[in-house]
This record gives sequence, structure tokens and C-alpha cells, in this order.
Amino acid sequence: YDQVNNWLYLNWIGYQNLDNIKQGLGEVWDLFRRFRFSKVLNDNRELVGPWNKANDWLQAELDPVSSPIRIKYVAHVISPGIFGQLSIQDLQSRLINKVEIKLFEDINRAKDWLKNK
Repeated sequence: YDQVNNWLYLNWIGYQNLDNIKQGLGEVWDLFRRFRFSKVLNDNRELVGPWNKANDWLQAELDPVSSPIRIKYVAHVISPGIFGQLSIQDLQSRLINKVEIKLFEDINRAKDWLKNK
């Protein structure tokens, strides 16, 4: 958790499956209860492969209508591989008008965007 910017930084490394993602988001929820942030810097530069099998679950978990957490902005640094990129594009389309997810290739641009939200 970055207290100066009031956002959570997530760095996903390697291959991620539904169980890994559920475990990671469980920790995010714990941090949210503690810090009440609304912004996430999601870094997928070290991610390998797809994670779209988690998108049904993520869609339900991140929907502000049904979720106890209120993530409003996600600056997402895309993975170098096409499968990770397709996974975030799918999730982004599912959460349109619910969570603002902006995709970046450069982490500094992602940080700049998030700072202005």
C-alpha cells in the first residue's frame, strides 16, 4: 500500500490461475478494510500467460454494486504476452461504467494517470 498516493500497488509475477488470483484478492480486501483506497496500480509486466478464467469471478468481486470494496480506478500495466493482454481487455469490457480501467505499456504513465484521479 502506497500511503503517499493512497493506492495499492500489485505486482503479478509468473503464471496466475483462479486460485492464485483469489488468494491475492483476499489480501487486497484485507488491505482495503484497513486503508480504504479507491485506486490500484496493477502491474502485469512480469505476468506469464492468460488469466481470463478468473474474469467471471473478478467481475463479480469488483462490481461496486455487489462488492464491499469500492475500487474506482485501476491503472493496469499490460503484460508483454498477448494472452495477458487479451485477459485484461476482456475484464475491462465487463466492468465498463463500473470501474475505470486504463491500460498502459509504461508504468510511469500509469502512475501519472492514477495521480490525477
